[in-house]
Amino acid sequence: MPITKAANSAIGSPRVLGHHAGSAALKAATDTGQKRPATANAFPGLTSLRFVAALLVLLGHCGFQSSTVPLLRSLARDGYEAVGFFFVLSGFVLSYNYYSPSREALLRGSLLEYFRGRIARVYPMYLLALLVAWPHLIYGFRTGQVPADIFWPSLAAVPVLMQSWFPTLTMAWNIPAWS
Repeated sequence: MPITKAANSAIGSPRVLGHHAGSAALKAATDTGQKRPATANAFPGLTSLRFVAALLVLLGHCGFQSSTVPLLRSLARDGYEAVGFFFVLSGFVLSYNYYSPSREALLRGSLLEYFRGRIARVYPMYLLALLVAWPHLIYGFRTGQVPADIFWPSLAAVPVLMQSWFPTLTMAWNIPAWS
């Protein structure tokens, strides 16, 4: 039984048709083996807040702390505070999208599917960022700014996302990648 348009909107937003209508539509969708549609646009206000938080972090990373524009300088200087807010908000949105109200399972799909999806979305951009930062790392090593005891272990740890496991490597190669 395919998901109907009404069930689709009820699943994406149970508050529109009431809790029971959303649950019934979800049950109908999961009984047929179909996945619940993504609800990425269920919280446009939160998406806007995530954008603002990411922008503040970006301003901080781009060195606007010494800007001659006072507002820009202030926002960039306090941008690091938006990191925690962004993480918590992103965690909430992810939890909301993957949580299933059915009593049989807490998560839609398996944990393996979740990690496959996250890696497929995040890791290619991570590798691109490493490639962009590669010349800077090599330059730092050749000029002595990056010591050998940081450089060599970072070649093994950073590409496999393990730099945060070793305190001396957290800021190696691609500083924002610690997160």
